[in-house]
Amino acid sequence: MIKKTIFGLLAFSILTMFVSCSTNNTYNSFQKVKNYKWSNKDTLFYTPKIDDIDKSYDIYLSVRYQKEYDFSNLWLQVYGLEKLPFDRIEIPLFKNDGTPYGKGLKSNFTVNAAYLKGYKFKKSGTQKIAIIQNMRKNPLPGVMDIGIIIKPSLK
Repeated sequence: MIKKTIFGLLAFSILTMFVSCSTNNTYNSFQKVKNYKWSNKDTLFYTPKIDDIDKSYDIYLSVRYQKEYDFSNLWLQVYGLEKLPFDRIEIPLFKNDGTPYGKGLKSNFTVNAAYLKGYKFKKSGTQKIAIIQNMRKNPLPGVMDIGIIIKPSLK
């Protein structure tokens, strides 16, 4: 049983790395949540470098979570893009019947949620983006990683 679980997690990790490396993302970064318990004071920081501000970009927020997560959704505050001082974003994680959204293996799942489509950065260079959890439970157990994926729009 333990060998199967370890093999499954290893296979999932390799597949995730292969898929991540084979795309044409401008930026793809995940930040780990310490001990899978996310305090509302633990800010996750991202620093994508954007060279071409004439292009439009699609920005996705990605959540790696455990099936045992207590809620059906996750509320996030995203600083550094779009609205000031922040955007409040809801990411659904489970369907009404309790089935997890996204892809997963055993009890760990990843869901990618469209955040901004056709976004144009206002300045080139290194951007500063920060994300915090905005749920009532603190610390929030069951969230493993939060990622930002930026890719050129296909418009």
